[in-house]
Amino acid sequence: MLKKIYRLVRLINWEFARIFSFPNLIAKSVQGNFFVPKTALKANDPIHKSLYIDKCFEYDFYITAINFLKKNNFLNNSNDNVLIDAGTNNGVITIGAINSGDFNFAIGIDGCSDHTSWCKKNLYLNKIDNVKIITSVLSDSKRSINFVKSKTNLGNHCVNDQSDDFKFLYGEDNNIANTEESNTLDEVLYPYFDRIQSNNCLLWIDVEGHEGKVFKGASQLLSKNIPCVMELCPYMIKRSGISIDEYISVIKKFWDEFWLVRNFKLVNYPTSVFSNFINEFNFDGSYQNIILVPK
Repeated sequence: MLKKIYRLVRLINWEFARIFSFPNLIAKSVQGNFFVPKTALKANDPIHKSLYIDKCFEYDFYITAINFLKKNNFLNNSNDNVLIDAGTNNGVITIGAINSGDFNFAIGIDGCSDHTSWCKKNLYLNKIDNVKIITSVLSDSKRSINFVKSKTNLGNHCVNDQSDDFKFLYGEDNNIANTEESNTLDEVLYPYFDRIQSNNCLLWIDVEGHEGKVFKGASQLLSKNIPCVMELCPYMIKRSGISIDEYISVIKKFWDEFWLVRNFKLVNYPTSVFSNFINEFNFDGSYQNIILVPK
């Protein structure tokens, strides 16, 4: 009962802070402490709101994924592991991973300079210095790319490679679009390749459907047979400018199995049936987190 009361108090505080644009609001969560910038308050940003009110963000799935990967020898049971956090946002996954003791080094990459700035401030707040933060839009090659910033969901900034006649479901075409120079994940991570091995590295990626293009630009990294945790959303995949068939072929090229939560437990399937899994989704923005593993 007390937990519900404390949560209600935090919810009231959040709404009050939104109205008056409180500066220096801090979310104290199980993953670490996080500054809540005014822009996040104004947008009622889901990640910051969850960290402040619920004291976590996707932490249950993080624990499930890490325990599974350690149990099956895809990660070391010690903290001698490297996290690659593509789409790092405010650093919630990276900071939680370091604070938990599962990883002793992380590389956070995000295409939004505001995000990487917040992440650096949050690393300082949590007294973490074994993380490298890189501002870069990731894709399949070095090229000019359309990077769209959401006004209402700061975790929904995305690459939009779609044609002008694409049917947007959530008014994304009204968001702020900028032309950015993209880089490949291989280019960004090249200085760190000597630290990455098949059983000490995890790629955690959430780039709003652009994962397929990022994987195509990461063949050197993925040839090291590392596992990957990712958000799968067919609508966002199509929005990002890659066909579902091409996306599936990229997944099958680098991983043999995928695992997901069904009825509160992890179950696995071969990536050869990945198309059947995608067909379960409606193209309405529905998504699910999955774990991809090599042989």
